[in-house]
Amino acid sequence: MPRIRAQWPANCSAELLAEQKRTQTKEQHRRVLCLLLREVAHLKPAQIAKVLGLSTSGVRRVQALYANEGKAMFERPGRGGAHHRNLTEPEEREMLEEVITAALPGCTVGFPKIQEAYERRAGHPVSASVVWRMLRRQGWRTASLDTIMAARGWAASRVHFELPAWRQR
Repeated sequence: MPRIRAQWPANCSAELLAEQKRTQTKEQHRRVLCLLLREVAHLKPAQIAKVLGLSTSGVRRVQALYANEGKAMFERPGRGGAHHRNLTEPEEREMLEEVITAALPGCTVGFPKIQEAYERRAGHPVSASVVWRMLRRQGWRTASLDTIMAARGWAASRVHFELPAWRQR
């Protein structure tokens, strides 16, 4: 059974020019140019791809989307968000609570213990920067910042964290 192709909208150049003025990112601008170059300059997808630095299939995809959805394709939500997140924020909070309760006296926890717990939860090794960002996200801070500045190289493995006063129960 042959595939039914959507018809290209007639006289859509004015609509596309108006949409081009509303673009805010490079990616949005490229999408509109994919359509404008077809409508105004009558270029083929391979030529448009060469001009814009895209793949031919990417140009065809944008053009097919416009043929099927029309102006509604520009109102689609962007990708955004955490696509490669290891743990959700509640899982991070729960993991930190477990680490704290395991080292309750003085509520001081070493960085390696936090990283080990994080890796156990995530199921694979993670770099130190991932754990540092998680601690920042959860509102933690280093207990002795002057120690870090004095001994930069080995301090990351010896830094201790404390739970902010408003998070202590």
